[in-house]
Amino acid sequence: GLPFPIAIPNKLTASTLEKSRRGEDVQEFESLEAMFNSWEK
Repeated sequence: GLPFPIAIPNKLTASTLEKSRRGEDVQEFESLEAMFNSWEK
């Protein structure tokens, strides 16, 4: 076996990852500071 646990994503996580791969619902920021500032809203 593998020396670490394997976690299979649930349906929501799998769907979110697939959308990200397609470039859907992805936010882009000019800097890390801009990204962190968006989280404070």
